[in-house]
Amino acid sequence: MPADRRLKVLRLANFVSPTSGGIRTVMRRLSHAHADLGVHSTIVVPGPSSGIEAVPGVLDVGTLPGMPLAPGQPYRLVLSRPAIRSLIDEVRPDVVEVHDQLTLAWVGGECRGRGIRSVLVAHERLDLLAAFWSRLPVAARPTLRWLARLGRSVDAVVAPSEFAATPYADAGIDVSVIPWGVDHSIFHLRDVTTRSSEARPTAGGDSEAKPTAGGIRLVHAGRLSAEKDPTLSARAAEYIAGTGVDVELIVIGSGPEAAQVARHPHARMVGYVDGPHRMAELLRSADVFVAPGPFETFGVSALEAMACGLPVVCRESGSISEIPQTRPAPGTAQGFGEAALALRRDPRARAGSAASAASYTWEEAARQLLAGYER
Repeated sequence: MPADRRLKVLRLANFVSPTSGGIRTVMRRLSHAHADLGVHSTIVVPGPSSGIEAVPGVLDVGTLPGMPLAPGQPYRLVLSRPAIRSLIDEVRPDVVEVHDQLTLAWVGGECRGRGIRSVLVAHERLDLLAAFWSRLPVAARPTLRWLARLGRSVDAVVAPSEFAATPYADAGIDVSVIPWGVDHSIFHLRDVTTRSSEARPTAGGDSEAKPTAGGIRLVHAGRLSAEKDPTLSARAAEYIAGTGVDVELIVIGSGPEAAQVARHPHARMVGYVDGPHRMAELLRSADVFVAPGPFETFGVSALEAMACGLPVVCRESGSISEIPQTRPAPGTAQGFGEAALALRRDPRARAGSAASAASYTWEEAARQLLAGYER
């Protein structure tokens, strides 16, 4: 490649909505970090129409027409192969990142035929999700065979954790484990002595001062869907209340399980939070972050919470336990509740969480990805 031409990366994803967090955050943060390394990124996701807009000097962001996944669901899917082929012709990328292991699985073969390098980013454990949603453990087997074929159809596979990499590594496919990062200019530890007068979020988004001395304030952040088990956070809060400790659970996010979570008396529903600064404020107002999802392949929100000084209780399964200083717990109300109380009493927990998160940066993730492109 000529020295005066920037490397061009096209990032494609389905299952991204205006209110989704994880995959959208990863693609945007990597694109911003890559801009500083001389890489020009184009992100394209489903939308009601087609169009690409430029963020000058940083990246292009656009949509292709997508079909609604299901009534009441926020997701759309780009299923038109001619539309994606035309997009590749228009962008003329050097690298195509595929952020979908299901509906965009064919893109790796398309890129190979065009002499374009393709990179698959494994955001989910499709084998475990297939077994969960079908309620048939044997459903994982054909899914694993699918993932093995998919991994061989691309030039490289990237996973954000050892947990996410497992299906490909077990199939003998080389996987680069590149942990995601956190924006430390926004998510950072503030003087903990000011916390007792910080605002308590309410369901309507207003706030009122409430000290946490003698009690505990938990925070849960993420899509409220069954596979993420958000009701475990609410049940853990109920367990804590049963021990005689004043407890409040701040619930950030939306999804089909929202109404069920809201029925719990200690839950305060904040809904979808648009903007990282507001998210950071909410995280800093709490004592402990609870991450109950059993299938998480990284957990950006958990890492952001740690950067804000929150200790994290996570499931023993999943990837969040791979992050140093997290507290894995059994997936029961008692297991999560006892772990949260222990962390609340530990005077070193907040500083330990912040120190652990400090080594996770988007800049480092972007550098490792770029090195993989050039191999």
